[in-house]
Amino acid sequence: MIHINLLGEKKDNTAFYALQTLGFAVVMTLCVGVCGVVHTTESTELEHLESQKSILEIRLAKLRKKTKKVDDLEKLRKLQKEKLNTISMLKAKKQGPVRVLADLTEAVPERAWLKQVTQKGSVIEFSGVALDNQTVSRFMANLKKSDFFHQVDLLKLQQFSLSAKLTNLLELKKSKEKAKKAKEESAV
Repeated sequence: MIHINLLGEKKDNTAFYALQTLGFAVVMTLCVGVCGVVHTTESTELEHLESQKSILEIRLAKLRKKTKKVDDLEKLRKLQKEKLNTISMLKAKKQGPVRVLADLTEAVPERAWLKQVTQKGSVIEFSGVALDNQTVSRFMANLKKSDFFHQVDLLKLQQFSLSAKLTNLLELKKSKEKAKKAKEESAV
């Protein structure tokens, strides 16, 4: 009897499967190798960046300490400057009343007598008696010559009351120093 094979002959595909398996193994090996190389490179770079970060953090801490020292020194300098200004202001105020009274004593003419001297803020008021208008006028002129009095105004005649504004001693000292420097510079 005759047999007819309707299914056909079986092909031997083992070589094809072996080739596919080999290709898959090669591709997987390459992928694992590439991933390994990338991982090693990235972890090395990460370690390098972390070491740089720690070095920079140490530097930053040192710089912060220096900056704090500079800030502290700046605060101390500012405080010292304020103290020096306060001391100079107190010195000027300490010498001021004595010199004001000395100038006032020199400014009063022979034929005038002061009854009362009153200070309200920077304004000083004088009351007194004079024999004539010329004496009062001379007293006003003498006060204007003083460094300590300005804006001298006559309030009454004969029995007189005067008002004068006190000059700020610090400003006077500074203006005299500026004038002295200007004079020295112009002489050179």
